[in-house]
Amino acid sequence: MFSHLLVVLLDWRVYFNMHSSIIIPKTVSFYSRFVAESLIEPSYIISIGEDKHFAKFKIQHHSVLQLGFHDIDSYLGEKYTIFSKEHAINLIEWIEKKI
Repeated sequence: MFSHLLVVLLDWRVYFNMHSSIIIPKTVSFYSRFVAESLIEPSYIISIGEDKHFAKFKIQHHSVLQLGFHDIDSYLGEKYTIFSKEHAINLIEWIEKKI
């Protein structure tokens, strides 16, 4: 039923001022599974798949976060996984570790 996969590619840029540094994504790109699996430049990647079907990359990337959930916005039963608070926490913690 749900067969797509989204891969988000992040390219970080560091900004400095007198008192601190801020790291924000310089570019954010969205790719299908087919395109993402053929990337040849190491990157920071968020791979979103359903039923643990994630991209199989040809190279070693800087860091890959894999999140598994279905593209739904309300509960449809135990067969489907909705984006949860735990997914959000994993995403925030992954980004904080990168900055």
